[in-house]
Amino acid sequence: MKPDAPTQEQAPTMLLLRIAHEIAAPADRAWDIAGDFERVDRWIPEVKCTVEGRGIGARRTLTYPDGRWVCERFDRFEPVAMLIGYSIVGGGVMPLQDLRVVLQLRQGHRDGVTVVDCVATARAQEHPALPQIISGFAARALGGIEQLRIRAST
Repeated sequence: MKPDAPTQEQAPTMLLLRIAHEIAAPADRAWDIAGDFERVDRWIPEVKCTVEGRGIGARRTLTYPDGRWVCERFDRFEPVAMLIGYSIVGGGVMPLQDLRVVLQLRQGHRDGVTVVDCVATARAQEHPALPQIISGFAARALGGIEQLRIRAST
């Protein structure tokens, strides 16, 4: 007996999320924070970050105060382009599969402003609020870069 083929309701949907987030910090300072795969806890302070390995292929585990955790693999690093990429390889903070994230920083239109371009792809079961959930999470995380810069300058 063959298993039933997945219905459209059961099949995961491919998601593509693009966010451009402006922060009040010079691009080089923001890159020092966002480009450091091993220290994501600097800009998402509520997480505990542990790292295994170094460079491309390294893995970091982020543990949240409520005990949830996620393991991410360092996939891409282009410092001249201020670009970093990683993928989720374990854990369950969000109802997503095959989540891949690329962050690229660039100088904004005004001095002292950086634009963080975030592109994320993932597979997920259909959920009407999922884009808003992911967007909110990303905006909070990216805002942490700016908050760190503000705390460091006061």
